[in-house]
Amino acid sequence: MGDLVRLESYRQAAIAHGRPVRPVLRRDIHLAATDAEARAHIDPILADGYRGLDHDRLLVGSPDTVITRLRRYESMGFEHV
Repeated sequence: MGDLVRLESYRQAAIAHGRPVRPVLRRDIHLAATDAEARAHIDPILADGYRGLDHDRLLVGSPDTVITRLRRYESMGFEHV
């Protein structure tokens, strides 16, 4: 299930139960000077099965890369990280 589908499901459930809609994005983040450096740190950890996650569920990379991904989530409607 994609992030947009989960977000829409959350919105519908909140509205149906009279709750405010407050989308929160929860992601582990690892920053390094470059994307390659960040992945070099994270790949061995993921290979060991870190929390059952993969790169799609993490924000990994240079500051510019992570900011770009955060802006994409913001454009989807996520308001808090």
